[in-house]
Amino acid sequence: MPEHVRPDLPPAVGDAVSAFGYGVRVAIIGYIHEHGPATRGQLATALGLVPKTVQFHLTGLTALGVVIPDPPPEQARRGQRTRYEIDAGRVLELYAELGKHLGIGG
Repeated sequence: MPEHVRPDLPPAVGDAVSAFGYGVRVAIIGYIHEHGPATRGQLATALGLVPKTVQFHLTGLTALGVVIPDPPPEQARRGQRTRYEIDAGRVLELYAELGKHLGIGG
């Protein structure tokens, strides 16, 4: 039996599960939504997490288009603080896709 079973989900549903299927990611999204853009350190302090854990999840959320880094990674200088904000449209899009897949949304 394989160690990890990966069901065949539509790509948008898989993205929604990746975004909302981790408590840390949901906490990050919620914190930024409530308090506005934040740095990795601010998020780590506010959520009681180590910065490396927060960075791992911010990288995943960035790849999914859920958070937007400022400055963008290709423009950031070494040692420069990056602030993250939520792409509310993308969050709503993924949330709707997950709801449709579960038969709960329109």
